[in-house]
Amino acid sequence: MRSQNHGRICVLKLIVGLDSCVGGGRLPIEDVFYVPTEHGRFMEDSARPQDELLVAVRKGCAVVKVNGRGSFKVGPTLKRFGATVIGKGCARIIFDMEQCVAMDSTFMGVLAGLALRVQREREDGQVVAMNLTPKTASLLQTLGLDRLIECYQVGALPETLQVCMANTLELEDLDATGGDKRESVETMLEAHQDLVEASPENLIRFRDVIAYLDQDLHGLEDSKSLSRP
Repeated sequence: MRSQNHGRICVLKLIVGLDSCVGGGRLPIEDVFYVPTEHGRFMEDSARPQDELLVAVRKGCAVVKVNGRGSFKVGPTLKRFGATVIGKGCARIIFDMEQCVAMDSTFMGVLAGLALRVQREREDGQVVAMNLTPKTASLLQTLGLDRLIECYQVGALPETLQVCMANTLELEDLDATGGDKRESVETMLEAHQDLVEASPENLIRFRDVIAYLDQDLHGLEDSKSLSRP
C-alpha cells in the first residue's frame, strides 16, 4: 500500500505535470491548481471567497453558483448532483462563475461530462457558464470546452437565460462531504477522459494523467479485494 508521504509526492508531480500542459505553460500554477504544502495541506489565500457550491433547481433548470475555486475536491459531489437533476428531467444546468477565482482540470472535466450527458439524453440539453471572468473564460477555451458549453462573460447573459435565473429558488449549500478515495480517483479519471471526448486534442495534454489515475484506481480495487475475508 502506498504511504501517505509517497501519495503526496505523487499528487504534487501530477499537478505540476498538468500545469506544464494546460495552456502551453502560459498560466501560472497558482492560478489553476492547488499546490500541496510539505504537510499535505493545500495553500490558502485568505482574500479569496470560501470554496463552496450553492444550488437551486426549478422547472427543468438547475443553477450552480461556484464560489472560490472549482477543484477536484467538489468533483464527486458535483457529478452526483448533475446526474440526479439530469435523471429527473432537468434540461439546463447553469453555472454562475462570478465568484469563481480558478478551476482545475478535474472540475472542468466534470463540467464537460455533465454537458456530454445532458446533450446525449435530451435534444434541448444545455450546460451554461455565466459571469465568467477573462481568466476563467480562458481556462475553458484552453481545453476547448467553449465549443461544448455555452460561455458568457459578466453582463452578457441572454434574456432567456436571465428569466431562468430569476425563476430559481433561493440557493442552498451543496454538501461536499462524504465519498471515499475510490470515488474521488474514479471521478478524476472520468473527468479527464471526458475532456478528451469533448476535445480530442486534450489527449496529448492528459494521457499521462489518465494512465496514472487508471493505475491508481486499479491499485485501490486490488487493495480492496485483498482486504476482503
